[in-house]
Amino acid sequence: MAGTREGAIARAQASFDAGRFLERLRTLVAVPTESHPLGRKAELQHYARDVLPALISSLGFTAQLLENPLPEHGPVMLATRIEDPALPTILLYGHGDVVRGMPEHWRKGLDPWTVTVEGDRIYGRGVVDNKGQHLAAIEALEAVLAERGRLGFNVKLFVETGEEAGSPGLAEILARDRALCAADVFIAFDGLRQSTKMPEVTLGTRGSVAIDLVVDLREGGFHSGHWGGLLADPGVLLSHAIASILSQEGRILVPGWTPAHIPPAVREACAAIVTEDLDGAPAADPGWGEPGMSRAERIFMWTSVIVLAAITGEPASPVNAVAGSARARLQVRHTVDVAADGLIPALRKHLNARGLAMVKVVPGEERHSYPASRTDPEHPWVRRTVRSMERTTGQRANIVPNIGASGPSELFKQALGTPVMWIPLSYGGCSQHGPNEHGLGSLFREGLGLAAGMWWDFGEERLSGGACREAPDRSDHPGKRDEADRAGSSTGEPRRERIRPPVRLARHERGADGDRGLDERKPDQIGADGARLRADHRLAIGVAVKCSGSDERHTPRGHRQQAAAEREHAAEAEHAERDGELDERQVEPGHMEKHTAERAGDEKRRQPERQSEHRGREPGGHHEGKMIDADHRMAEPGEKSLAECRGHRAAHRVMRERRPGGQKRRCESTPPCPKPHAACTPALAPATCPPGVPGPIIAAIAAAA
Repeated sequence: MAGTREGAIARAQASFDAGRFLERLRTLVAVPTESHPLGRKAELQHYARDVLPALISSLGFTAQLLENPLPEHGPVMLATRIEDPALPTILLYGHGDVVRGMPEHWRKGLDPWTVTVEGDRIYGRGVVDNKGQHLAAIEALEAVLAERGRLGFNVKLFVETGEEAGSPGLAEILARDRALCAADVFIAFDGLRQSTKMPEVTLGTRGSVAIDLVVDLREGGFHSGHWGGLLADPGVLLSHAIASILSQEGRILVPGWTPAHIPPAVREACAAIVTEDLDGAPAADPGWGEPGMSRAERIFMWTSVIVLAAITGEPASPVNAVAGSARARLQVRHTVDVAADGLIPALRKHLNARGLAMVKVVPGEERHSYPASRTDPEHPWVRRTVRSMERTTGQRANIVPNIGASGPSELFKQALGTPVMWIPLSYGGCSQHGPNEHGLGSLFREGLGLAAGMWWDFGEERLSGGACREAPDRSDHPGKRDEADRAGSSTGEPRRERIRPPVRLARHERGADGDRGLDERKPDQIGADGARLRADHRLAIGVAVKCSGSDERHTPRGHRQQAAAEREHAAEAEHAERDGELDERQVEPGHMEKHTAERAGDEKRRQPERQSEHRGREPGGHHEGKMIDADHRMAEPGEKSLAECRGHRAAHRVMRERRPGGQKRRCESTPPCPKPHAACTPALAPATCPPGVPGPIIAAIAAAA
């Protein structure tokens, strides 16, 4: 059964059109799975043990309950579908619990536990947060299975029942059952879009910290006529404490509560986010919050502080008395650029400096809080997901560094080491967490198509020989990687974009964890010293091009001074490698040894600290006629070393010249010319060929071209 991508998307959206999605949603919403306050554990268990497993029983999943180590809280349902252990595994997350139903506050004719459809709106508690959204992901899996007969990847459906209470016990469950939950990527369908007109992927969440301000001066109240003006008023002191934290315009005044530095990539991402004013959503108040920032910047890269509740005296029935105490609950939401454990100490210091030592700062502990989290926007799984969504919709996707709300992202990143992505299918006016919660049918239908397209593409990349696992899994085996790519291209399937592996630094540049010393940034993102690291990396892997000292462009110093030119070379090499234009061919070892020896002399002068790693190496750069490869292993006689292969690539890359308009020129000497490149094609030599490139290397490249 072959099927098509378009067929899978059509099947998923037909589920909505035929009413099956809506009927299944009614079944899920009918279970009142409130997780906070406590008291609904039986309903939470029923949802995880009975309702969801019945929904996926025909899809080949094996379901089990992961009991919560905190007995008062609900379990996790983990349903596993393994097609092949060698395939990548997706951890598909959802939460079956909801906030309080509050039926007394819903509009007449609406009930939180009954799905009601009015035009494009679908009402019910949990319709968007989160039952309807994880249902859409499941329906899309079913559509792909029906169309293709298999997924092409493994799935672990992880549905917890305590997210709205701060996921109590989740960290312990992940630590205890880490092997059961192990995966390559975490994907959740949850959250609100910034725009209903374009798809979106969110890469993390803000952290959430609750703080109580308590002013407790005396027991009881005292007659305001006799004691007013004599006794300190706790309500006034509490008001001054809050006013010292937030200005009249909502600006945060506590040092250490806002980011000292924001990564440029985050600023760029926030600047590119498209937002829209939505029906049912309030408009932002002008002049409120950090000045000079856009709406997206205030939510996605800055800290927010609000007063959730405050009390002094008896608000329901005021009496003429000076109260003895006052209390307020603050909520601080922060990004990964602000340390959560520094918030309370910073506030304590801030209040003391303003003469408010009598105001106690108490952590809010009755609810669990989430740490902040953020996944790299350049991660291969992120690029793959965005590419699929844009292919389905034909529109650019919003890439949000982290949502303004909080969630369990970091718990999964820390426990499983996976990248985390959230795909929102709702909008800002959905009344999430309030009365009259609802989703839009049009967004659910589009989301079914998005999910089906993603599942299809993830499986197709693997089925067609593409790289679907994370790049680090294959970065240690360049030969196997290229072998797999050549095998894939010989099957007649179209060549797919290869995900570039992260840069592996030379051992002397790695951290204390040895083989885990991977820099997952792209070569042009390494930072101010990126050119130096790239130059050192090329020395370590044996780039066999000895350049004349008179041509400063091609020396290590020249590389450091011309980082821009280096980035262009790296981009061209990536482009050529992806298109299959480079072929690792054997060149004459004698010439390679000669230039390796010359390079080793330079390397010895530049990096004396590396000599200890090359034990037994002769001063000339040889050891009994053997060459030293990137991993400092001695190549056996007759074995093609990594230095030879990569030296060939480096020479080929250096000789490439990009014309205006993207056209390229290379050495076209046929038959292979034994002369240096400058002698056979002088027109190209000044711009593209460093002096001293061996003739046999040029000849091999010309023959390959």
